Amino acid sequence: MLNLVVPITTQNWGIGEVLNAVSVSNFKEEIIVRFLCAKNNPKFSEISNLKTKNISASLDVFPANATEDEMVYSFLKNTENLAFVLVRSTCKFFCAEKLDALIAADADIALFNSQKQNKIKTFVKEKAIKLCKNFFNINFFDGNISCMFFSSRAHKIMQETNVTALTKINRWVCVDIQTVDADIPPRKPIKTPLNIKTITFLWLFVMFASVFFTIFLAVLGKLTLLKVFLLLGGFLLGAALSVHSGLRWFCYRQLGGLYCKTKMPIERRKL
Repeated sequence: MLNLVVPITTQNWGIGEVLNAVSVSNFKEEIIVRFLCAKNNPKFSEISNLKTKNISASLDVFPANATEDEMVYSFLKNTENLAFVLVRSTCKFFCAEKLDALIAADADIALFNSQKQNKIKTFVKEKAIKLCKNFFNINFFDGNISCMFFSSRAHKIMQETNVTALTKINRWVCVDIQTVDADIPPRKPIKTPLNIKTITFLWLFVMFASVFFTIFLAVLGKLTLLKVFLLLGGFLLGAALSVHSGLRWFCYRQLGGLYCKTKMPIERRKL
């Protein structure tokens, strides 16, 4: 059997699209659809009243305001060891064809290739990824993580460690990871917390303020050696920390959080 894990948060596509895709999938008989939803989500009543025909489906009801990561973490930690496909809210391309392509990849982990971008965006992104590796030791998956397949072997490993991190970054050793070629739209960026943005702009302000006061004092003839060292220190500190905060911003925009609290479901309903 295979779980199709669908956490319901802010996605624009309809619940019915998931069931329609499964109904025409080549693996229909093997799939159990697992909807995960907080009890105060606007789509909760719609899912509760679903009438599924010839499709195995269930709904795990979570406490109010449970996040996507919290629901996925709790479900995968407390579910029997099975292969599963995880469809995140940032996915824009879910359909039977894509679902079958991931399952048929016959790998421990399968995901679709990333959307090709122009040379400038590709260059900047590649450099940012390398810097994230150096600063934070984060290895990005070489593909789109909004829809991924994990084998029962991969699931077993997750049950012993950090589920959230292992579904977003490549910390895997001795597992077969495959990227499936497909023409898919780019992922929806994840909304970055305000504090990360604020800290980044604060250190940029310190960096540019150091340059401004250096020029200003030099014009007035009041630039002493001590002031030069202080302003140079402010510039270097602002530059280094703005890069660090900017990389945190980039990581969150691409991955979201890598750690979360556990929120156990309060009820499981068969649909």
